[in-house]
Amino acid sequence: MNKKNSIIIGIAIVLAGGAWVTSSFVLTPAQTPVVSETASTAPEELETEDDVVATTTQAVATSSVPVAPAKKAPARVMIDKTLFNYDIVTGKTPCGDTIGTVNVTSDDPSKELYWGMTGAMPIWLTFSEVEGKTPGKIDMTFNCVMSGAEEDINWEFIVVEKTKEGKFVDGYYRAFKIIGDIN
Repeated sequence: MNKKNSIIIGIAIVLAGGAWVTSSFVLTPAQTPVVSETASTAPEELETEDDVVATTTQAVATSSVPVAPAKKAPARVMIDKTLFNYDIVTGKTPCGDTIGTVNVTSDDPSKELYWGMTGAMPIWLTFSEVEGKTPGKIDMTFNCVMSGAEEDINWEFIVVEKTKEGKFVDGYYRAFKIIGDIN
């Protein structure tokens, strides 16, 4: 047997194997949802969407394949705003000037979650809260302390979900940012 025939036989085996794998994932007639008990093409007898859903649900309910109940994802911390624009004019921006508010909530209002902020915070900024329970809010104000401030504002802050015991939950955080100029 020459090399060309070996390659052709190899390709044929791969294609046959692929066809077998593909056929394994196709629904058999017993698994295919039933759309209608009686097929009709008459316009006055067309099924509504509700009929299709009902008969599909019946087919699934009577199927011999066990269906596991869907697991609900755990509640997570959410914030309502992610970007704030704020400029500081030295000597003119009043102390206590409001920068904005971030509302911290749970994506499931029936679940109370704990949260906290991490990272460095600029000296000119005051937060009303840096940790708490949902629902909560973080009011941000300018406090007039400008020692060591840069010429531009580009700060990102992280709100992290915490356990009731106060430990940060890895991977579950939200970020917001303040950008602007200091003149």
